Amino acid sequence: MKKIPDTSFRIFSFFIIFFLIPQFTYSDPIDHIINGLQKYLNNTNDFTASFTQITQLQSFGEKQISSGEVYIMKPGQMTWKYQKPELQTIVINSRQVWIYTPEDNQVLKTRIKKLGTSAIYKLFLSREIKINEMFNISESKDEEYSEKQAFFLELFPKNTEVNVNKVIIELSRVNYEIQSFATYDQMDNITTVKFTRSRRNKGINPSIFDFKIPDGAEIITSDDLGAS
Repeated sequence: MKKIPDTSFRIFSFFIIFFLIPQFTYSDPIDHIINGLQKYLNNTNDFTASFTQITQLQSFGEKQISSGEVYIMKPGQMTWKYQKPELQTIVINSRQVWIYTPEDNQVLKTRIKKLGTSAIYKLFLSREIKINEMFNISESKDEEYSEKQAFFLELFPKNTEVNVNKVIIELSRVNYEIQSFATYDQMDNITTVKFTRSRRNKGINPSIFDFKIPDGAEIITSDDLGAS
């Protein structure tokens, strides 16, 4: 029997990510903050960082922790290199998604549109976006965040086909860097990604987004997973 990589929670978390927010004061209206975010995203060409990912699975009542490096380059290219607890590489290029697990020598091949995350994909990997057309955005009022030294924004996808119900972005109050983001899916699972050692618009070797199928690897497609 084929061993299907456990990718659903990782995939949904990939597209809400990594950028720095332009400076604004606490008295700024939310529309001003949203416009600043849109301008900043549209002016971001590439991004790299180390990350730690924590996935809380409601059905199991446990947390899965992983870490590695992420690389993003517009338009439409992204690579996540997981280093712990096991090696795994996820590459997105030209709307194609490749997920390689060396331990099993398996490659999962699918397309962005199969994942139900098209709005998130466009938001962070398109050269130019209009954020208000894709998300409703507000400041988080959750008491969980009230004592933290950070600023929080909530993004709600307008597209009902998107598999992510909500995204919470954590911003540094010192320089407005995105320190983390959390995605909430339709099963109430929560995936949180925290960034360190980030670099923006410093250039990335394009070869990191080229995926070559390893010799002898088993290829699993969307059809094998029952995707429509």
